[in-house]
Amino acid sequence: MSKGKLKQAIFSTTADDWKFWAQQYSKETDRGLAIISSAMLDHLLSSLIEKFLVDDQKATKELLCNSMSPLGTFAARIAIACSMGLISYDERDDLNIIREIRNKFAHKAIGLTFESEQISKFINKLKIPKLLTIYGIKRQNNTNRSTFIDAASMISTFIEKRREMLSERRTPAEKFIFQKT
Repeated sequence: MSKGKLKQAIFSTTADDWKFWAQQYSKETDRGLAIISSAMLDHLLSSLIEKFLVDDQKATKELLCNSMSPLGTFAARIAIACSMGLISYDERDDLNIIREIRNKFAHKAIGLTFESEQISKFINKLKIPKLLTIYGIKRQNNTNRSTFIDAASMISTFIEKRREMLSERRTPAEKFIFQKT
């Protein structure tokens, strides 16, 4: 691949995607919100990781595009993004909490809400929404649902901004050539 020419990204995020996700927050049940938010964050992590990798769609697909791929799960993407310095430890921890909340909702279809004890325990561990109060920003609503929305929204913004800050995709290393001296 020649420099300056990038192939179409596998994981892209458009203004329509953001609009859709924002609309879903207000419409969804607690279960739907947990699942949709996790899917959005997973997609954004994939996009961030893809931007960091060399421009090789085949290799990217092999790494990211199915659940059997080395980076094919939300958990694996969280771990590698943190290991590569693309997200902070607090973001990693909160993403893992969001993933756990998603799993709870995905496996129990009836009777679970953000106010349920088992979900509330996870919500209370979220670190990122606490930044709002640390910086003197008043939260309009202090429900577990709004705390979850704050966490998902803030982390998605952080991830998207970091993706935008990455200058260019990496290029593969040059072939090493031994020269006689």
